[in-house]
Amino acid sequence: FNQEDVLRKRLQDRGESIELIERRISDCRGWDEQFRRTDLFEFFVTNDGDVEDTIEAVEKVIRID
Repeated sequence: FNQEDVLRKRLQDRGESIELIERRISDCRGWDEQFRRTDLFEFFVTNDGDVEDTIEAVEKVIRID
């Protein structure tokens, strides 16, 4: 699964409307494009696993930086 698929499934499982799901997917695409056009960030951590996985990913970024 790609990130859009994961987000779509999470929102569907929560019972969100198709319109809201598509708007959220579109917003995420826009944020991703905006992020990639800037030099502000060197790392991008997604919250697409459990909390422990996300914390571990952030800790890795902190140790690298």
